[in-house]
Amino acid sequence: VRLNPIVFSPINTIAPSKIKDRGAYVFDRMTWGPLQLLAGLRWSDYESISARTYEADELSPAIAAVYKVRPWLALYATYLEGLEEGGIAPANTANAFEVLPPAKSNQWEAGAKAEFGADVVASVAYFEITRPSAFSNAQNVFVLDGETEYRGVEFMAAGELTESLSLITSGLWLDASLERAANPAVIGNRPENTPKWTASLFADYRIAAFEGLSVNAGLFYVGRRAVNPLNQAFVDGYVTATAGARLRRDIAGRPTTLQVNVENLFDKAYWNTAGNNLLGVGAPRTVKFAVTRAF
Repeated sequence: VRLNPIVFSPINTIAPSKIKDRGAYVFDRMTWGPLQLLAGLRWSDYESISARTYEADELSPAIAAVYKVRPWLALYATYLEGLEEGGIAPANTANAFEVLPPAKSNQWEAGAKAEFGADVVASVAYFEITRPSAFSNAQNVFVLDGETEYRGVEFMAAGELTESLSLITSGLWLDASLERAANPAVIGNRPENTPKWTASLFADYRIAAFEGLSVNAGLFYVGRRAVNPLNQAFVDGYVTATAGARLRRDIAGRPTTLQVNVENLFDKAYWNTAGNNLLGVGAPRTVKFAVTRAF
């Protein structure tokens, strides 16, 4: 679909805001043989002053248990609560730049982590997150309107396959749904801009014949996403590729790293975000150079 050129307004909108976030926490770790228990409590005093003033005073607990089944295998479970910002209304909404009130979220997770020898680490986990949901309603007002639940399984593995080659891979299956909302038509729908599947594979190869030189490449997949809470349309998923090289040398007696990375290697056209009645265009092929020097 050919889009009309965007006409930008010459008027700058200024919406100053002031946020104070004060807190204190206590945390402890206890060990009994193969079992570890971690527990903490955080106090948050939050104040946001913009178009409106919001305040919150909350206690948020966190607890975790880790059990070493074998020296190389650990099982764990965690539960935590947190106070998070509700978001800032986008520029194209009726209440543009308004800072929404903070709200409480909670998460629990259970999984396993394993070390295969000294060079390979892998983990798998199931998690559930309940957090407030913010989106533009039918009146084009950005509101904190309900609750979203995220349930998913996450996998990660990383390690040295050979003396020269390292791999990192990850995958995520995410079952997300709007569970509470003022508009009953969105209940049970997927939150906007939330893919069901994401995955990545990244490799780094150190060239033995040229000390300090390594090359790398990666693939990143993001699944299709809803454009609004009503799930009236979806944008396609996409795969992007990266490639790069890194050279480490001592220059004038100081460790120095020269690096070049090419993002979106094949110059793919894709939507990188969808929501709040907007679609974001992914960046074209981008080359980045970096020099890092230790002093």
